Amino acid sequence: SGHKFLFVNPSSGEAPIFDALVDEPDIQIIKSIHEGALVAMADGYAKATGETPCIIISRPGIPNAMSMMFNSWKDYTPMLVITDDVSVGMLSQDGFEAMDHMTSMTQTMTKWHWSIQAANKIPEILRRGQKFASTLPSGPVFLAIPADHLSTNTEAAVIDQDKYSVPMQLRPSQEDVKQAAKLLLNADNP
Repeated sequence: SGHKFLFVNPSSGEAPIFDALVDEPDIQIIKSIHEGALVAMADGYAKATGETPCIIISRPGIPNAMSMMFNSWKDYTPMLVITDDVSVGMLSQDGFEAMDHMTSMTQTMTKWHWSIQAANKIPEILRRGQKFASTLPSGPVFLAIPADHLSTNTEAAVIDQDKYSVPMQLRPSQEDVKQAAKLLLNADNP
């Protein structure tokens, strides 16, 4: 998606993401040990650059992140907030650091929230989340990726972000308006 920076709250659950970043020297890591401060930094980055930041937080820190996500929601600031979740087999088992209905917690302050259902859907859902966050009116998107999906080797299509980027021009071009007017004026039965 063209991200130059990745805002992260270091956690062992996201280790597969950090391992993959070793081969991505063009992405700079911005780290914070508190999720609220991390989201606030990403919010400032979005406001200063007009870009949609990507944030990775640890799941126990979601409540801390939500305080700043609320501000981003109210300011229509785009951001993609991602966390790891427990493995699919551990969902609803009250496992270590597990939260039932984790994505629903963020529902009132996100444009979209989703838990990725399969490893091969990660690229598609990330693209969709990026599009939701950055389309006016902008706002935060929250995605959870179960741990077993993060550590699974799979094949998936990676579609260019440009395919998801539909122009959102609010006013028609003057040339299009003139052409439509000519068609109406010259029509026998408009």
